[in-house]
Amino acid sequence: MVFQYLSLEVDNVNVVWICNVPNSELSKSLDSKVVSGGWIEGALNPIRKRNGFNIIYIWANSNVNTVKKKIINNHVYYLLPKCNKKDKLMMYFNSIFDNLIIDLVHIWGTEYLHSAICLEICEQFNIKYVISIQGLIANCALAYNIKIPFSVIYKFSLVELIRRNTLTNQIKSFISNGITERELIKKAKYIIGRTNWDRENILSINKKIHYYHCNENLRSSFYQAKKWNINECEKNSIFVSQASYPLKGFHVLLYALSIVREDIPDITVYVAGYDIIKRNDIKSRILKSSYARYISKLIRSLNLENNIKFLGPLEEKEMIVYYLKTNIFCNCSLMENSSNSLSEAMILGVPVISSYVGGIPSLAENDSNTFFYCAYDYLHLAALIKKLLLDTDVQNQMSKNNILRAELRHNIDSNTDKLLSIYKEILFGRSIK
Repeated sequence: MVFQYLSLEVDNVNVVWICNVPNSELSKSLDSKVVSGGWIEGALNPIRKRNGFNIIYIWANSNVNTVKKKIINNHVYYLLPKCNKKDKLMMYFNSIFDNLIIDLVHIWGTEYLHSAICLEICEQFNIKYVISIQGLIANCALAYNIKIPFSVIYKFSLVELIRRNTLTNQIKSFISNGITERELIKKAKYIIGRTNWDRENILSINKKIHYYHCNENLRSSFYQAKKWNINECEKNSIFVSQASYPLKGFHVLLYALSIVREDIPDITVYVAGYDIIKRNDIKSRILKSSYARYISKLIRSLNLENNIKFLGPLEEKEMIVYYLKTNIFCNCSLMENSSNSLSEAMILGVPVISSYVGGIPSLAENDSNTFFYCAYDYLHLAALIKKLLLDTDVQNQMSKNNILRAELRHNIDSNTDKLLSIYKEILFGRSIK
């Protein structure tokens, strides 16, 4: 393989991004709804508004079987087939990189094989690179099924068995990806993180790695939107951004809600994402996962049918509507490095309750920005929900505190300056203004 290199002038640098999700521009070209990857969008658009850095966007996509190139509004994209075969991934990357002038590769995420293969190619051909840590998947595997009964963990539908996507398969996949991630971190020279938790974990794996701290930007609409107002929100309501698989901890929230409902019978939870309990047709019933079946049974047994509303996949501005509509945002994750949804809620001024896990304590301070609870302690969670809903003074003060903290952490100019400074330091050995 032969690579072409620029003279690496600061005003003309090609950076190849390896991403696990599409940005909005690419999604729209594929007639797909944008429901995730806000951190990518938040980083990409401000860089494109500046001179000097050209981003070539590669999306690892499981829905394609050949490399595809797209040019959208003069922006170059590649769709990379996502698979678990090293030789094929090598071939795919070679076919893309052979046609590019590359100065730097930025690998977003560490848990998939294509990230490890890309790092191997960079090392082999002396291409400069940096990696962004997203979540630490091995740690997530340890927490994946907390508070899920064994009878549910080892239960599966025929479709799950055929697709090898039972809960035990999911845990095995997390463990396998965690091994890939650990080996990648051991080999890497440069990595970007954003929490004390990810820094300590990364340095425990590779003490020689150069760790850069860089906060993330949010999607542009969150900076422009109006702020949460206690007089305009729906009383006794909670917003949850994800509930489709066990790691998001929705089952823990349900147990808490059964207690809250005794004192606040009109409590309503709005859930973004696919309606995992939908059972209107035969296809939905057949495809329903064992976790969805468990959630459905739990909702019925706890008499919460009238308290839970699934909203379907929501795009950026639709998410804002529900952040502002509800009394509280609840982050129930059983393990997480940092939560973009929590940060989005904070910058809008929404009062927050969150599990105390992973890197979340780097985002918020207990009592000031959030009420923290132990991830599996639904009794404490129930008490905190009631406490926050019944105290409007605390809600208003938390709202103000959240806006101040989030606007500082997610300052677009500061974060973009820092990311580009990291690029320059890796490319030139020093930060060049």
